[in-house]
Amino acid sequence: MRRLLAPMVFALALPVPARADDAPAGGDQPPKDPPVKVTTFALPHPDVSEDVMVQVMRALETGLKKNERLEMRDLDARLADFSNEVPQEQVDAARAAMKAGQDALLNLDVPGAVQKLQEAVDGLAKVLPYIKKQELADAMANLAVAYYEGGDKRSGRDTFVRLLTWRADYAYPIDKLPPKYAATFEEAQRTVDKAVRGSLEIVSDPPGAQAYVDGRYIGITPCSTDGQPAGEHFVTFKKEGFKKAVAAAMVSKKPQKVTVQLSQSEKYLLVQQAQEKIEPSLGQDMLAAEGDDLKQVLGIDHAVFVKASGKGDKIQVDCYLYDLRTRRRLSTVKKTVPRAELEAQIAQLPSSIYLNVNYEPELVAKKDDLPVQQKQRTPVYKAWWFWTATAAVLAAGAGVAIAIVETRKPGCPDGDSCLSVNTGSHSAALLTFP
Repeated sequence: MRRLLAPMVFALALPVPARADDAPAGGDQPPKDPPVKVTTFALPHPDVSEDVMVQVMRALETGLKKNERLEMRDLDARLADFSNEVPQEQVDAARAAMKAGQDALLNLDVPGAVQKLQEAVDGLAKVLPYIKKQELADAMANLAVAYYEGGDKRSGRDTFVRLLTWRADYAYPIDKLPPKYAATFEEAQRTVDKAVRGSLEIVSDPPGAQAYVDGRYIGITPCSTDGQPAGEHFVTFKKEGFKKAVAAAMVSKKPQKVTVQLSQSEKYLLVQQAQEKIEPSLGQDMLAAEGDDLKQVLGIDHAVFVKASGKGDKIQVDCYLYDLRTRRRLSTVKKTVPRAELEAQIAQLPSSIYLNVNYEPELVAKKDDLPVQQKQRTPVYKAWWFWTATAAVLAAGAGVAIAIVETRKPGCPDGDSCLSVNTGSHSAALLTFP
C-alpha cells in the first residue's frame, strides 16, 4: 500500500509545466524594466560604534530591498561576485544532489535518496553564507522523510530534531512531503522545546565581524549568546573587506567557543581607495571621477553613501544617492534620530532617498557646456507693430471710401468721379478724375 501511495504524495512536489492557455488574459505583458543595481557604502564613523553603524546599514539595506525597482545587494556580495569568491561549483553540486535525492525518493529508490540527500545536506551546510537557509532546511526535511520511508525511524526522528534545533520556525511542508509524518515532526518540535540550553562565545580573527547564529544577528565579534537549545547550530561571519565564513557549533550545558579565521577579499582594496577619493565630493552635484571605478568593479548603477555621527543620545545619519552611470547626485537625505528608535526610523529613509528620483540615467549638460545660440529675429508678420500699422491703414482706407460716397457732387459730369475732402467747416478744392 505504501508503494502505491508514495508516488501520489511526492508528485505534489513536482513543478507543473506551464500551458499555453495559462497565459494571463490580455495577451503578452510588456517586459518590465530591469532593476537598478544599488549598493550602500558606510563612510568612516569615528564617533559612532561599529555596532551602531551596523544597525544603521542593516536597517537601510532592509528598506532598500523592499523597493521593487531596485536590486539591492550589500558590498560583500558584490565583491564576492566580482572576485569569483562565491563557491559556485560547490553550490551547484549540492543543489544537484538535492534534486537527485528528491527524484530517487519519488521513484522509491530509498537507499539512493538517503545517500544523495545526505550529500546535499553536507554540501549546503558548507556554503550556507551564499545560499538561502531554507535550502538547507528543506534538504534536512527530505532526508528525514527518506529515513522514515526506509524504515529507519530513529535516524528520521534525529534528523527532524537536528533541523528544528537550528531552524525553530521551520514549518512542515505537507504540500510537498507525506502528511503522515507531520505528527512525527511535531513530536520532534516538542523535544527541541524541552532541550537544555547553552551559550556560545563567538570570536573572529580579525575581530569586528558581524556574527549570526542560525541567521539571527548576534553582534560584533567578540560577542556571545545564550539560551540556545543543545545541538548543532550554524554561525556565519560577515566583515567588510573579508570573505564570508561559516562554522558549525555544538551547544551543550557547558559554554562553547567558536573561533573563525577570516580571509581578506582580494578586490576590496580597489573599492577602499576609490571610496577615500570620492568622500570629499559627497554632497556636490557631480561625484568625483573615481565613481567610475566603483561602477566598473562592482557593476552597479546607484550608490548610497552613508555617514553617521553621534550627538549625545541621538544619531545623525546623512545619505547621498548618486547615479554612477552619470556621476550625478540624485538626492541627499539627512536625519537625526534617537538611539532607542534607530533601526525603526532608519528603515523609513529609503522612501525619502528615492522620492521623485528618476531611475533612468539622465545626462544634463552644464550651463558652461551649452552652445551659444544667436538671437533669432522675430518674423515681420509676428511683430506687434506690423499688425498695428496694418490695422491703421485699413481703417484709414475705409474712411476714405466712405468720404467719397458722401461727398459726391450732384453737378459732377457723368463718367467723372468727383471728390471733395471734408475738413469740418470747410471743403477743399474739388478734384476731378477723368
